[in-house]
Amino acid sequence: MLKHSLAILIATAVPAMAADNVLSSHEVSFEQESFICGQVNRSGKVVRFIHSTPTAKYIPEFEPAATDPMAKSWDITYRIICEGAIQPPITARLNHKRS
Repeated sequence: MLKHSLAILIATAVPAMAADNVLSSHEVSFEQESFICGQVNRSGKVVRFIHSTPTAKYIPEFEPAATDPMAKSWDITYRIICEGAIQPPITARLNHKRS
């Protein structure tokens, strides 16, 4: 239910995505900014997106084609903002025995 409600909210809040079918999405905060990340079905092709308000100046909202010169940097940005925020933090645990 929550996932469905979020999909409707995204579709109405983001006109560029209104014609697309939102397949998955989640909200993340990165450096005190909010982003909505996810995947849409655009003409039968699954495409990732990053949406921010206000719109990020140098980051295209939708994943560029693999042949686009920005594709690699967009992928890195997506992984840092969208996937890095949902990964559990790595912690080291040291087992010390005190005598």
